[in-house]
Amino acid sequence: PSPMVCMSASLADCLLSDWGPWSICYQSCGGGQIRRDRWVTQVARNGGKGCQGDLSETVACATQECPVAPDRALVDCTWQDWNPWSACNKCGGQRSRFRHILHEGKNGGKHCEPTVAEETEACPRQCHEAMFCVWGD
Repeated sequence: PSPMVCMSASLADCLLSDWGPWSICYQSCGGGQIRRDRWVTQVARNGGKGCQGDLSETVACATQECPVAPDRALVDCTWQDWNPWSACNKCGGQRSRFRHILHEGKNGGKHCEPTVAEETEACPRQCHEAMFCVWGD
């Protein structure tokens, strides 16, 4: 019988491709994901080393907050400036002043408290006070 001819099989390690391009981010804000892939270009053979590493990567994209549409924005109550004080209603009486709502609260914003639309206070002047005059030289 003839001797068997043994051929040595060549050792081949696994090979990975370079990374492919990143996918498109389909979000412009509020968060999304992009992905890139790579492939096995050569499988391990005859005792070669197996592949090491991931075949895909995923990362976040468009992570900034989305702007709120103006018609959906949270709006707190806003008051105008106070009007001037009124005249006193009588000697030793009261005077008042008002202000009006500039913007009503909406879309979950703070509502206007009706009690802060008017202020009253005691009149700062007194009536029928004694007056003394001094003649000058």
